[in-house]
Amino acid sequence: MLGLSRSWYYSQISFSPILDGRFSPMTIRDDDEYIIIGFKHQHPKMSFREIAYTPIEEDLAYLSPSAVYRILKRHDLITPWKHRVWESTKPEHAKSPDEKWQTDIMYVKIQSMHSGR
Repeated sequence: MLGLSRSWYYSQISFSPILDGRFSPMTIRDDDEYIIIGFKHQHPKMSFREIAYTPIEEDLAYLSPSAVYRILKRHDLITPWKHRVWESTKPEHAKSPDEKWQTDIMYVKIQSMHSGR
């Protein structure tokens, strides 16, 4: 009808820069990376999740927490976790006699004098 071949027409319709590999919306721009690094230097105790949402609230950069984590990891700026020391759930054994005393409490139902039974 327009003098175009059917195969050429449909190849142009299905063309997508995202699928072609020329453009990816998931790439992290350099200016976003500088913003994240600047936030980390200004607030060294902030976690990567807090750093991810702060630029969004201030309308500066829109990155996911995983993207922020990758940026901080690339620049060795990840804050390590605080490892909590939990007490053992296993009971400690006594090392000498009379070191540890333990009692078992058992409730015994006793018929009351006022119950009428």
